[in-house]
Amino acid sequence: GSLKFSFDLHFSSSLCVHASCSVAKSTYYKRLWIKQYRNVVFLHNILCLCNVCHGLLVQQNCTTTTDTVCDVSSGYYCKSVTDSSGCSLAEKHSQCVAGQRIKEPGTSRSDTVCEDCQPRSFSKDGVTCTAWTICSKTQIKIKEGSSTSDVVCGSAPRQHNLLIAPFSFFAVAVIGLVAAGLVKAG
Repeated sequence: GSLKFSFDLHFSSSLCVHASCSVAKSTYYKRLWIKQYRNVVFLHNILCLCNVCHGLLVQQNCTTTTDTVCDVSSGYYCKSVTDSSGCSLAEKHSQCVAGQRIKEPGTSRSDTVCEDCQPRSFSKDGVTCTAWTICSKTQIKIKEGSSTSDVVCGSAPRQHNLLIAPFSFFAVAVIGLVAAGLVKAG
């Protein structure tokens, strides 16, 4: 809300009031230069409530002349910076998901930046991307890779068909000879 003070001062915060004789522990004075009509400038003290760092770290305690300065805890970043370079609203850093990597780690003033893994690479944990495994010449690809899983390689099956052809030919020849011998004998 907006409070109206003498000299037609409109102060946009409901946390400040006219200066009083007693200073509570959770208040501080804020000096404002107020320009009144006919270009006469007045110095006015107003009493403001100290900021409370809800879920934030206290970077600087409230004094009789300055407000509390809050900052973010580890793992969080500031979404709303105050005039005194403190923070009034923090949010937890984003977590990259499987198939992504951390392009830029989060700081106290910026969120984590994630990016998708490049083609032919994967990430299981959302931290780093790793190139797919290339199967050796003695292996075959059992499972294709994806952005979240590696290629799976396995042993190539033995070439049994190279042995089957000669044995098949031999078996047919033997059967043919036996059959021919039976026909001749009969």
